[in-house]
Amino acid sequence: MNVQMVNPDVASAVSNGKKAIKMEKKKLRKLTRYLPSVDLLQLRARCLAPIADIESDFVKAGGVIGGNPKEGFYAFKDNGSNILAVAHLDHVQQSSHFAYDKGFVFCARLDDRLGVYTVLNYLPKLGINVDILLTEGEESCRSTASLFKPPRQYYWAVEFDRKGTDAVVYDYNGFEAVVAKYFPIGIGSFSDIVSLEHLECKALNVGVGYHDEHSVNSFMVVREFLLQMARFREFWEYYKDTAMPHTPRPKIDWKHWDVYGDFLGSCNGYGILTNPAPRQRAVGYPREHAEQSWFGFSDEATLNAAKEEWTEKYGEDMELQCEFCGEVFFESQTLTALNGWMCPACGRYIE
Repeated sequence: MNVQMVNPDVASAVSNGKKAIKMEKKKLRKLTRYLPSVDLLQLRARCLAPIADIESDFVKAGGVIGGNPKEGFYAFKDNGSNILAVAHLDHVQQSSHFAYDKGFVFCARLDDRLGVYTVLNYLPKLGINVDILLTEGEESCRSTASLFKPPRQYYWAVEFDRKGTDAVVYDYNGFEAVVAKYFPIGIGSFSDIVSLEHLECKALNVGVGYHDEHSVNSFMVVREFLLQMARFREFWEYYKDTAMPHTPRPKIDWKHWDVYGDFLGSCNGYGILTNPAPRQRAVGYPREHAEQSWFGFSDEATLNAAKEEWTEKYGEDMELQCEFCGEVFFESQTLTALNGWMCPACGRYIE
């Protein structure tokens, strides 16, 4: 008969681990117990609506449209609050599927239509009053948030355009210590609030529980969303009357910013897919002008200079075709990964 001895230290560690998991689940249930549920019909409507329809409804509800035809538009509603909430209307994928199954929502547009649902539909259910800014051009790093002119000095701003359950503050230095009391701190590359430093107040970007963003396989974990809403409600209750001033840093030309390494203009990689609205906008170029739109240059001389810089760094721009959807695109129009190139039309990777 074989007798298997168990190391007491290992057994104790396993037992403590199980207890910690139970305590964490209990804490999660306590935090989210009295929160309103997610209205799936409202979320579906926000995810699938054209930008123009959302903006039209926003205006009917008392909002205004700002911006200009050259640089793009934004929608703003003044609710008399000292806090500004932000989300962006543009999205990468055009797939219109929406499904729910056992606590998961599947939709390719959750980044950032889940944020739009949060500021328009969910925060009011929590009794949280905020001014609302809905932007365009975020996915191409040309957020129209930069055009926004505030009606007053805000205490602080919050965006809901983040995967998972952390929060990021970008270059709003000194804000990490405050936010870390309520959220795990992550590292981010770009979102609308990066273009809002001219408001001269601190800002944070809160995760809302979506994952696999920019992909047709994007999904949302409802429990994670509720956890983040519980955390944000506590944050808002404590700091809603606290001014958090910020000194803007020197301006950066985001069109030439290297995101996550030495990749020329990679933050502009989605510029040709966003904003498929009825009216033509500078932030949503027609597909036939895809090459120019990715770089964001209107004159041929500047475009050629950018192309020469690309060629010098990476060699000749390679033409590719997606084996799944048939889309033809150039290497410079997408993001390169270890497993190939991401098709800018369907989001799948080709080798």
